[in-house]
Amino acid sequence: MKTFARNTFFELAVLLCWLATFAIGYKAFLFQDDVLTVSLMGAFNSSVNLIIGVITMLMPLGLFLTVKKGKLWFAGTLIIFTVFCLLDVSRLTPYFICYLSLFLIANVFRNDPGQLEKGLIVLLVTVYLFSGLNKFNDQFHERILPLVWFHSLPFQPSKGIGYLVAASEIMFGLLLLFKRTRKLACTLLIFMHVVLLWKLSPFKWNWNAIVYPWNFAMMAVLVFLFRSSVSFYGESLTPKLKTLAILLFVVPALSYVDVLPDNLGYKLYSGNWYAPDFKINKKLPLFQDYDKSMRENESILNPMFYSIQERALAVSPEIWVFERIARNIEVKYGTQVTIKPNHELSKPSR
Repeated sequence: MKTFARNTFFELAVLLCWLATFAIGYKAFLFQDDVLTVSLMGAFNSSVNLIIGVITMLMPLGLFLTVKKGKLWFAGTLIIFTVFCLLDVSRLTPYFICYLSLFLIANVFRNDPGQLEKGLIVLLVTVYLFSGLNKFNDQFHERILPLVWFHSLPFQPSKGIGYLVAASEIMFGLLLLFKRTRKLACTLLIFMHVVLLWKLSPFKWNWNAIVYPWNFAMMAVLVFLFRSSVSFYGESLTPKLKTLAILLFVVPALSYVDVLPDNLGYKLYSGNWYAPDFKINKKLPLFQDYDKSMRENESILNPMFYSIQERALAVSPEIWVFERIARNIEVKYGTQVTIKPNHELSKPSR
């Protein structure tokens, strides 16, 4: 009965967070945008986009079906999710990858609580490992760390502190592997997510609300694992768990070395992303609230900031994606767009 209650809490929490993510980002997930959408399947009419988005949104309902029906439902909606991302490549986000991994683990190991807990631990270890590795760069301690720092402390963010934060995230994740340190790791990681939520919330920066539910989902998984007593030491992994572990490590690793898209490598809030400015050779009313140029005959736009503000979704940080968006603007408005490297993405304002 206790196992059933724990599993139900975990599944309901993840379901609600998934639905909340769709509610916040509905403009990006249910519709295409004339400027920001980069599709690998061409333009679809609004009804098709809406149907594909709604079916994708219903993916986690498979957790509440029978095991066989749940696996079939997940397999079918995974195909739909692939189409969903091909219709707008920016939809392939780090938090969606994490959600999909959670659904996969819950479906595969539904009838084996021990393997379910091990699968979740392996997932979290990969998330925090690669998230930490991606923070070993100057942009993290210069741009990101000051936004989440407690400035009342007697010392301020520095390169050394940035590296320490990155190393701590990796260490906390690795501590989940051991029974003796798991509760401590869960506590520290929950605290980390609480701080991030507070700093991003309307009470502080009021920025990028799309990641709020994902942070709550991660905390729900950590609460679920708090009392876990599974051990990896001296126990052989099942073939399914070995395959899962390899998949969860290889995919972000290939992203880390630029073989796969950056968003598969958990680079969210690492500072290690591509976010250029656009210099547009005319004033465009659509971008007037985000125009950084004081000149009458040009606009300076940061499409990453514009997309987050307008549709709650960051642009996929790939050079070719920004080139396609620039082309969208040129074709739609009959102007010229120059892409300018930018390491100073507009900070949230109080």
